[in-house]
Amino acid sequence: MENFKEDGETVKDVRSRGLGVRHCQCIMLSLGYAIAYMIRTCLSLIVVGIREEQKNTTSGVKSALPYIALSLLTLPSSYLSEWSEKRGLSRGLVRKIWNTIGQWGTGLAVLGISFVSSSNTTLAVVLLVVCVSFDAASNCAYLINHMDLSPRYAGVLVAITRTAAMVVSVLAPLIVGLIVTDLSNVAQWQTVFFITAGIYFLGNIIFILFGSAETQSWDS
Repeated sequence: MENFKEDGETVKDVRSRGLGVRHCQCIMLSLGYAIAYMIRTCLSLIVVGIREEQKNTTSGVKSALPYIALSLLTLPSSYLSEWSEKRGLSRGLVRKIWNTIGQWGTGLAVLGISFVSSSNTTLAVVLLVVCVSFDAASNCAYLINHMDLSPRYAGVLVAITRTAAMVVSVLAPLIVGLIVTDLSNVAQWQTVFFITAGIYFLGNIIFILFGSAETQSWDS
């Protein structure tokens, strides 16, 4: 059975390819869950903020600031990522460095938000902007890594990982709603922030330990 060939591939080759696909997908899915959960949680926070400040004419501007910052930082982050690779750093190391900046930077900002006084809304907005804008660094690592692993099947990998991540992310607002029963309860919000930061830290640790930027054997 091991020697049976179809289109030049043995059954063993096909099995190895399948194991490689599942290994990479598990890593990418873990990161996808982390990013999706964080995005949905931030959106929940923004909605709550708008609801609380609906009579404040600046609430719309505040809710847009994180995504304006993300847009402005995406191109510079991409340039610096490519520049560092051209300076001699391996592609895998570059991906892990930028993913660490993006995910752990966001995680630290989330922890910072959990300790901000309710009266200091300016600092809370600043940290929320930092949370979302740091995702620009992750775009230079987690998202582009699909192409690193398999230029041929990158579209398929993105479809699988993002679909699964978005399905899981639906749970984020529901979890927030279950934990936060009183919008003015600081301890309840801190629980949400701690969970979110923990997911981000765990997702990046998985990428550091098991992530790769090498084209996989099953790509050909």
